[in-house]
Amino acid sequence: MAVTIARVRRSVLLLALLATALLTGAAPAQAHTGLTGSVPADGADVAQAPDAVQLGFAEQVRADLTHVAVTGPDGVDVAAGAPQVDGRTVVQPIGALTVAGSYTVAYRIVGPDGHPVTGTTSFTLTAVPAAPVAEEPVAAAPEPAPVVAANSEPQQPAAAPTTEDGVGTVVWLLAGAAALGALTMAAFWARRRRPASGPADRS
Repeated sequence: MAVTIARVRRSVLLLALLATALLTGAAPAQAHTGLTGSVPADGADVAQAPDAVQLGFAEQVRADLTHVAVTGPDGVDVAAGAPQVDGRTVVQPIGALTVAGSYTVAYRIVGPDGHPVTGTTSFTLTAVPAAPVAEEPVAAAPEPAPVVAANSEPQQPAAAPTTEDGVGTVVWLLAGAAALGALTMAAFWARRRRPASGPADRS
C-alpha cells in the first residue's frame, strides 16, 4: 500500500514538471510583438480627415522591415511615403482624403525576435471637406457710346493753325503799322508847312 502511494506521488510530481516545462517552452513562441492601439482607433468614425495613421506595438519594431498600406473605399492606397518608426510607434503619413467611407490600415512589422506580425485596423471617414469654389473675375462695364443726334453731320476737328498762317498774319500786321506810321508823318509835315496867319490878314 505504501509503495502504491509513493508511485502516485511520483506520477503527480512528474506531470507537474512536464506541465511546467511545456508552459515555459511555449511562452517565448507566443510572446510575439502585438498591436496595442491605433490612431484613429480601430472601428472609429471620424468627421475630419487625418493626415496620418499611428500604430503602437508592445515591443520595438524594425524600421527597415515595416510596411503600412492605407486603402480607401475606392480601393486606392492613400499612404504617402515610407512609415516613420520610433521605437514601438509607427506613423504612416497619408495624402488628402477626398472620398468618404471605410479605410483599412494593413501593416506588416518585424519584432526583436525576427518574427513577422501582420494585421489590420479600420476607421470610417464620415465627411470630406468641400473643394473651394474659385471666384470668377468681374468683367469691367463697357464704356457708353457717344450719343449722335439724328441727321447730324459728324463734326470735324478744327484744323490747327500752321506755321505759314502765323507768318502771314505777322507780315500783315507789320505792313499795317508801317502804313499808319507813314500817314502820321505826312500829316505832321503838312501842318508844319502851312503858313501861319498873322494880324494883317484879318483887316
